[in-house]
Amino acid sequence: PECDVRTGDYVLSNNTYVRQEYFSELTQEERDSVVGIVLVPDSGVPVILGIEFPQTELMWTTIPSGIDTYFADISIQVNESSQSYSFSGDLDGSNNWESICLADPSGTTNATTNYPVFYFANMYAAIAGLMGTDYADGWYVPSISELWQTVKMMNVLRKSLAQLVKNLPYVYIESDDI
Repeated sequence: PECDVRTGDYVLSNNTYVRQEYFSELTQEERDSVVGIVLVPDSGVPVILGIEFPQTELMWTTIPSGIDTYFADISIQVNESSQSYSFSGDLDGSNNWESICLADPSGTTNATTNYPVFYFANMYAAIAGLMGTDYADGWYVPSISELWQTVKMMNVLRKSLAQLVKNLPYVYIESDDI
C-alpha cells in the first residue's frame, strides 16, 4: 500500500488510518467508525483484522467430510525448530473457502452448520455493519501461518483491542482490502 501503516493501527470506514498511540484523540464518532486493526506480517503486506467477534467459539468444520478430507490446494507444512516456526505451502488463507467448496460441494451447501467459522467470515461484512462500504468484501479465515503472525504480534493487538473495549476473539477474520 501507499500508506505507512503499522501493526496495531486503526482503519476507519472513511479509508483513513490512525496510529494506535493517537486513539485517545479520536472523537466518539471516529471511534465508532473503526472497521479493523492493521496487522503487518513478516511478508510486509498489511491485512485488516476484523473487530467484531462471535459470541461463542466457532469450529472450522463439524462434519466428517470436512475433517477427513485432505485439502491439498490449501495445505501448509509447519516446521518447528528451537521455539521458532516456519511455514511452506499455501500461506494465504484468502482462497481457502473456494478450495473447500470445490473439494466438498455437498458439505458447503450448509456452511452455517457444517463450516461455521467460514460462514462467519463470509457473513462478516453484514455482521460488522460494513455492507455498502469499501470494506464489504475480502474477509476470510486466516491460514495457520497468518494466524501465527497474529499470535506473534498479540501484545500490540491486545492494546488496540483494549482501547476499543473489545475482548479477544475465538477467531480472527482478515481482509485483504488494505
